[in-house]
Amino acid sequence: MIQRKLQQNIWWLQVAYMTVSSGFIAILYPHFVQHNVSLGHIVIAEALGYLGAMGFMLAKKQFRSKTDITLGFILVFLALGTLILPIAPATIIIPYTILKVAGAIMFFVPYNILFFHNTKKNKKLKKMTSYWAIGTVVGIIAPITGGFIFSTFGIKTFILLATIILAITLIFTQFINQQTYPYTTKNVLTTIKGVRTITMLDGGIQSASGLLITLYLLNFIQDAFDFGKVLSIIALISVLFSFQLASYSDKNKKRTIFIWPLSILSGAIIMVFPLATTLIGAIALIVAFKFVSVLFNPIRSNILFDYHKNIPINWIARDIYLNLGRFIILGSLGYLAFQGYQSQVFVILGILYMLFPFVLTYKKVYQK
Repeated sequence: MIQRKLQQNIWWLQVAYMTVSSGFIAILYPHFVQHNVSLGHIVIAEALGYLGAMGFMLAKKQFRSKTDITLGFILVFLALGTLILPIAPATIIIPYTILKVAGAIMFFVPYNILFFHNTKKNKKLKKMTSYWAIGTVVGIIAPITGGFIFSTFGIKTFILLATIILAITLIFTQFINQQTYPYTTKNVLTTIKGVRTITMLDGGIQSASGLLITLYLLNFIQDAFDFGKVLSIIALISVLFSFQLASYSDKNKKRTIFIWPLSILSGAIIMVFPLATTLIGAIALIVAFKFVSVLFNPIRSNILFDYHKNIPINWIARDIYLNLGRFIILGSLGYLAFQGYQSQVFVILGILYMLFPFVLTYKKVYQK
C-alpha cells in the first residue's frame, strides 16, 4: 500500500530535495561571502558547475529513474561533505558547486519525466505551476529553519541534519520503479528544434536572477527571520494567484498575452536593483520580483511542451540546453562581476529578460 502510494505520488521527492536545497544549500551563500569569496567567484563557480553537468549528461547516454534520483541525493550529500574539509572556502567552492549542480541534474531529469508523465494536454501549464509551487511553498519555511540551525548550532550540526534528511529520503527512494531512458548525443542535441535558443535563454535568466538576487541581498540583510516572514506572505499570495493564471492560460491557449508584460516587468525590476541602497529598498524589489517570477516561471518553463511532445528525450534535451544557457550567461555575468561591473550585471540581465518575448516571436513558437 505505502509503496504504491509513493510510486503514484512522487511529489514528496521534490519536497525532500527542495527542503535541502532551499533550507540548507541556499543558506550557505552567506558562509562563503563571510569567508571573503567574491560575487564574481561564486557566479563563475556556478557556471562551471552547469558546464560540468552538461558534459556529464552528454557522456552519460541514458538516465535511470531510481538509480539517478538516488545518485542525485548522494552527490548533494558529497557536496555538503566537502564543506567540513580543512580547505579554504575560496578553494572548495568549485568542487562543492560542481557536485551540488550535478546532484540537482541527476535528480531533476528523471524526476521531471516521472512527474509530468501522462499530463493531460489541457492541463500542462497548471501541472507546471503546481511543480513550481512545491518549491515556493517549501521555500516559505525551509530557509528560515535552515538559517536558524546554521546560526545557532554551527555548520557541522547544520550539515548533519541535512544528511539525516537525505538519508531518510534515500530509503524511500528505493520504492520508485526503475525506468530507463536511453539516448545518443546526436539525438539529444538535434531534438527540440525551434525552441533550443529560447530554452537556453530561459535557463540562463532564471538561474542568474535567482543567484544574483540572493547574493545582492547579502549586502543588506541583518535579520533573516523577519525577511523570511515577508517573503512567506508574498509567496502564499503568489502561489494562489499563479494557479488562477495557469487555469485561464490553459483554457484560452494565449501564453503570449502574459509573457510580454511579465518579461518586461521582470527586466525592469532587475535593472533597478543597483539603485537600492537600503535594506527596505532591497526587500521591496525582491518581493516585487518574487511575485512576478512565481507567475512567470511556470509559463516560461512550459513553452517547450507547448511546442514539442512530452517524451523523455525532450526532457533530457531541455536540461542540456538549459545548462548551456546557464553556463554562457552566468559565465559572462561572473566575468563582468570579477571586473567590478556589478551594477552593469543587473542591467544586462534585465535586458535579457526583456529580449525573451522578442526571441519567442522571432522563433514563431506560438505560430506553429
